[in-house]
Amino acid sequence: MTTEDEALHLQLRAHARGLHGSTAAVELLIAHRRWLRRANFRDQFLFTGTDFDTEEVTACIDWPTAVITLDRGRLPCSGSESIRDSLLRQRVPDAADRRQHR
Repeated sequence: MTTEDEALHLQLRAHARGLHGSTAAVELLIAHRRWLRRANFRDQFLFTGTDFDTEEVTACIDWPTAVITLDRGRLPCSGSESIRDSLLRQRVPDAADRRQHR
């Protein structure tokens, strides 16, 4: 694992902190190891920003769009890369999850 990978993992965890669905989904992606290294996934669904209160750099994933893209077959994956069902079982984070965090 590279320093860049470790930094991304910390940023994703920071954004998901306190949100059970988001944390579970992020941990699943981190444990899987492949998705966060795929340029087509990172370029389309991964966003970074700075928290206004803490000035901490965080990263987030556009979960709804990622799942829709997978459903439509626009993000092909091999059997070993298939995490869609696992993500859905974890209750893919949504806007309601984010509102509870405020």
